[in-house]
Amino acid sequence: MLHFFVPYRRTSAIQERLDAKQSAILRAATTLLAERGYQGLSMASVAAAAGIATGSVYSHFADKSALVTAIFRVAVDRELTAVTDAASQSATQAERVTAIVETFAGRAMKNPKLAYALLAEPVDAEVEAERLIFRRTFAEIFEGAIAGGIAAGRIVPQDPRVTAAALVGAIAEVLIGPLSARPYSDSVIPELVAFTLRSLGVAGVDPQR
Repeated sequence: MLHFFVPYRRTSAIQERLDAKQSAILRAATTLLAERGYQGLSMASVAAAAGIATGSVYSHFADKSALVTAIFRVAVDRELTAVTDAASQSATQAERVTAIVETFAGRAMKNPKLAYALLAEPVDAEVEAERLIFRRTFAEIFEGAIAGGIAAGRIVPQDPRVTAAALVGAIAEVLIGPLSARPYSDSVIPELVAFTLRSLGVAGVDPQR
């Protein structure tokens, strides 16, 4: 007698339940990351927050690094969308650059623990790799604005890629202090904007301002 193997196929209802559980895990983990940071998050704490068994978390994510990597991807996509939308609504290149800095830094200040985890907190290698992708993508947004400003004669000629990478590094470094200690000064974001515009040599901007 011949026996034929029939591969198991998940029904749409089963897949929906799995997707819903994964979404619940990610929401719980994101909340904990924002409250406790990377070092304070564990698979067990995520399971408790989501109201499920710890084994269920492992059935969706192999380990803590895989879970936080997934959080990074969702959070970073959200932040980059916000920055891109803000920049697209600006009329001039100087306004574009200002919008990028204000939006990125402003959103970070509103959720400092999560932002610190995304930007600077010591993490595992897998998560650090995701962080580098985020920084490169953020730099590309800056690079486009800088290149446009150079073409329009509003920003002094320079290598947009090098300048963008330098600005991303500088902004992240400046934010580390305020994000890791509250309360922070209200002057942080305006000073970051002024620094960025001076660094770019934006025409019409007072370098002493």
